[in-house]
Amino acid sequence: RALAKVDLEKASKQDVELLKKLVIEFKDELDALGVKVDRLDQRVAILEKDIGGWSLSGSLMFDAYFGQNGDSTHDNSFYGYGGSNEFRQIYYQLYIRKQIDADTFFEARIESDVDHSDRTGGGEPIWWKHFFVQTKAFWDSRLTVGKFTPFWEYDAGLYDDETDGFFQDTEYVGFMFEKSFGMADFKLLVGRDDGMEIEDANGVLRPFDDWRVDAWLSFTFSEKFSAGLLGYFVFTDDVPGNFNGTNRDFDGDVYTYGGWLKYNFTPHLYVGGNYYQQSLGDDAIRAGDEDGPSYWRVFARASQEVLKFTSLKIEYGQMDNAFVDLYENGGFWGSDAFNYGLPGLGGLVSNRPANTNTSKYWIVRAGQDWSEKWSTFIRYMQMDYDTSGVDDGKNFTVGVSYHYTPAITFELMYDYVDLGNNSPVSDRNGNRIDDDNIFRFRTIVSF
Repeated sequence: RALAKVDLEKASKQDVELLKKLVIEFKDELDALGVKVDRLDQRVAILEKDIGGWSLSGSLMFDAYFGQNGDSTHDNSFYGYGGSNEFRQIYYQLYIRKQIDADTFFEARIESDVDHSDRTGGGEPIWWKHFFVQTKAFWDSRLTVGKFTPFWEYDAGLYDDETDGFFQDTEYVGFMFEKSFGMADFKLLVGRDDGMEIEDANGVLRPFDDWRVDAWLSFTFSEKFSAGLLGYFVFTDDVPGNFNGTNRDFDGDVYTYGGWLKYNFTPHLYVGGNYYQQSLGDDAIRAGDEDGPSYWRVFARASQEVLKFTSLKIEYGQMDNAFVDLYENGGFWGSDAFNYGLPGLGGLVSNRPANTNTSKYWIVRAGQDWSEKWSTFIRYMQMDYDTSGVDDGKNFTVGVSYHYTPAITFELMYDYVDLGNNSPVSDRNGNRIDDDNIFRFRTIVSF
């Protein structure tokens, strides 16, 4: 009875410790009464985590890079570092959560990372990446208000990592509604994207606000089959000052429509695919006069439980070179444990030639868990840019991870890119980069 009625807001650490001892001491009596002790243990664990309704967690990531190209005065490297060797605090973040009542919670995330060094106008960048309240609303829907980072396609199992996709996974300020209708789920987001920039006529990146309206409708037909429709709509505001030497309004609207499906043979073996079609404003058109570029991908995933000796991911896709990939993290397994902050895969995609042709790619990744401590992976990508005079791009990566403790992980990775003699990528001096490689040693701490 005490466990059932204890007040999360008022329970002290001593109260929880006493209840834990009582559960252990009277295990046999509780069993005789038909009370499941494991459920009581779970209840105590929740109380311990949310004493007074508050919880605190965080993580940090630190990298050491050892590369082939680059020096202290200019950047020759495909990976974008000024020197051959580099040390970087990739990010550190702190989560603060308050369980207000059974239906409402507050969450904030304080973050700093090397990719946003300009956000505070100098010095070390620290900002609120999340700051929102989520609550139960009308018609049994959920309402999120504030600053948040949704990624609906990841939630649906279409990507394996939270920072893989080309859409969403960026900071929004606004409202999000979520409503379930049994086999159907509807989501609607209205707000502003908090992190976009546009390049003006002088090559200067200028931050600007844009309105976002994202809509999502998914159907779960059975345990095996699910599908959905989506729309991501960007309505751009004017860029301050002249744009491209004129005093006209900036038309950078990007409307993306699409659909997806996924089929689970088992929970550990599934296939799926996405399709996207775009309609672009005059200033968003990336190449020629192509206003309606498209992109589609198909994928298959098998876990180590199925194949026994390894997990396997295979993906094939075709992306029009004029397709606008909107968001700052890029895509293509951009933070796949071993790849956050490295453009090996994403760099090959973002450096597509600006024309109306269609690039095609293959990605294969195999990962092995040897024990609770050790794991390895190997990955290969090939990209055909479908452009005369531009060679195919290739990316090969191998890595090993050691879980020193549940909270501390060390990773060593080697990444190699081969862009051929006719590369689409150039350094700051205009010289083409035909190949490059890098070693990375990473430390991850979570608490």
